[in-house]
Amino acid sequence: MHGDATFGFTTTAEWPPQEWTHASPPVGWPGDDGEAGWAALHNSAPAADSAYAVGIADTGTDTDTDEPAWALDASAAVQREALAAAATNAPGGWSAAVLERFCPVTPGREDPAEALAAESPEPDADRTAAELDAPGLLDAIRGTQRLINWAQALQQRYIAALARPGVALPLGDLVDVAASPLGVAMDVPEATSPAALLVDPMWGPALRDAAVKVAAVEIGCALRVAPITARARTERAVLMADELPGTLAAQQRGDLDGYRASIIAEGTTELNPECRRAVERAVLPTAADRTPSRVREVVDREVARIDPDAAARREQVARQRRGVRVERGQHGMGTVRADVSTPDAEVTFQVLDRIAAAVQAAGLAAGRGRSQIRADVFTDLFKDLAATGWAST
Repeated sequence: MHGDATFGFTTTAEWPPQEWTHASPPVGWPGDDGEAGWAALHNSAPAADSAYAVGIADTGTDTDTDEPAWALDASAAVQREALAAAATNAPGGWSAAVLERFCPVTPGREDPAEALAAESPEPDADRTAAELDAPGLLDAIRGTQRLINWAQALQQRYIAALARPGVALPLGDLVDVAASPLGVAMDVPEATSPAALLVDPMWGPALRDAAVKVAAVEIGCALRVAPITARARTERAVLMADELPGTLAAQQRGDLDGYRASIIAEGTTELNPECRRAVERAVLPTAADRTPSRVREVVDREVARIDPDAAARREQVARQRRGVRVERGQHGMGTVRADVSTPDAEVTFQVLDRIAAAVQAAGLAAGRGRSQIRADVFTDLFKDLAATGWAST
């Protein structure tokens, strides 16, 4: 029932239907019994053994008479209750139908080209997001976020399933990939079945790694993303499914967003599976209620508590990844990124800032702000080195 785009129930001799639990039909309105009021609310008279939608989508029944005020108020109350439920209930098709009701695609504008060519938007005349009050809009925003969390978790499960050995590529062919220079670079043992190699201490990890590589290629083509992005997403999905199942389940329930889930995953990379699960159990109950920066602090604290040596290992790995690179920007700009130790980064910034302060104090800022001067000092140092072999301050 909840997976349908339209949430409905079938009217029978019993009123109200027992299966409807999201809102109660109107009771005690002057001049109306419950069934008649509920039918008037939705512009549809219930008939025996007929199904009609409640609070989610229109029944399509037209009327030439204006609805009474009590019906409009009741309709707004049902809609408001539906949005509040979408903001807290398990996400899915029902929630999507509730949320999209207030932001429908304009008929005739389903084609993106037509929508872009339109001079002005033509929102649905009856229900638009602008008609909601502030609490309704906030509930809709929370509800859509839960849908995003849910969809991202589902996608990770599908990616992890594709990355299992023998799925994206037959197991026999996968053995050849694992035996290549990209894998273990060894001959395949004779008279050994591919299935037996999966449990081999050396070949098992090689086959799983090869399966991830093959799946990443397929995913990169399907989603049209760079190979490095596809590989990272595939590895993350396998990690979440295998080693952080609680985090992935919380995301699929809509409670946890992908960013907070990634903080838990990245913060536990240096732990063994058992310690990683222990950190997950300690962090997960409150992760959704904390800001991302606070989640990171809690993860780091729990990692240090459970495995005191993990912080030192993470710092060592981070130092090995130090480097400098240039990223081409837009409008003639670029970014120089230096991954260095925190003390070295602080020294670099303080030197640039002191020179910039001296330039301002000398009245040479020429309309530039402190940050702009720091950037100019940074580039001038390297221009001098390139031109003369030494830098002037």
